[in-house]
Amino acid sequence: MTIVPETPEEELEQLPPALPPFTVTVASLTWERVHLTIRVRVEQTGPWDPPALPIPEAEGLDPAQPLTPVEPAPPVAFRIYDGGRSYPVPFDDEGGGVYALRINITSFVNRQGIPNGTWRIHLFADGHRAAPALFDGRELTYLDNASRVFLYDSNRAVLTVSFGIAENVHDTDRLDFLMRTYQLFRGKPKPKRRRWNPVKRVRSALLSDKRKQVYADKIYRIVNRWVGLKKGRILFASDQRVKIEGNLRRVQERMIERGLDAQFDMQYSFRL
Repeated sequence: MTIVPETPEEELEQLPPALPPFTVTVASLTWERVHLTIRVRVEQTGPWDPPALPIPEAEGLDPAQPLTPVEPAPPVAFRIYDGGRSYPVPFDDEGGGVYALRINITSFVNRQGIPNGTWRIHLFADGHRAAPALFDGRELTYLDNASRVFLYDSNRAVLTVSFGIAENVHDTDRLDFLMRTYQLFRGKPKPKRRRWNPVKRVRSALLSDKRKQVYADKIYRIVNRWVGLKKGRILFASDQRVKIEGNLRRVQERMIERGLDAQFDMQYSFRL
C-alpha cells in the first residue's frame, strides 16, 4: 500500500523547529451513536522547560501604558488541524498519560456538524504545539472498521467519518493519524408527470375533504329545517374515549350538582 500525504506540503502550516518533546499516539477509537471518543497516549521524550509565549504587538498603544495581563495557557490542550483551520477538542484526563478526546460529530462547532476536512490531532503543552498524533501503520484494518457513515434527510444526505494515515512532511519516519470528515448531498428526484385522468379529476373535485364538509353542512341544515331541534338535549361525545372522563366528566358532575340533569336530556356517545 502506497501512503501519500493528504495535504500538499506547501499548504501545511509550518511548525516551529523546536517542538515540545511529547509523542502522542492514538490508542483506540470508540463510538456511542454520534459521539466519538479518541483515546491518545502521551509520552514525554525529553526535558521540557516551556519558553514564554510571545506577546502580540499592540499597535497604537502608548509605550508607557502597561499591557493587560495575559491568561496563562493550560498545561495540556488538544486541537484538530486541517491546514490553516483549527478547532479545540474537549477531553478528559484518564491518568497515566491517557487522554480521552470527545467529539460530537453532529454538534461540534456552534451547534453545527464537524466541518469537512482531513484533520490531524495536535497536543498543546503550555500553549506550544507538539507534532501531530501518530498511529501504528500495522493496524490499518482497525481504522477501516472504526469508520462510520450516517444517513439523514430521508437518505438524501450523508456524513462520513473515516480514518487513515499519512507520512509526516517533516519526518518521513512518522505516520500521522488522519480523520476525514465529509458531508455529501443529492438533490430530490424530479416529480413524475402524471397522466391526465378526467375521472380522477372529477372524483377529487367532488369528494375532497372540503367538499365533504360542505355536503355535511347542507344535510344538517335540511334535517334541521324538516325535523327541527329538540330543545333541552345535551350530547357528551368523543371519538377518542370509550367512556366519559376528563373535562367532560367534570362538566357533567357540575351540572348534576346544580340539579340541571332534571332540566336537560343528557345523551352520551363515546367510541374509539
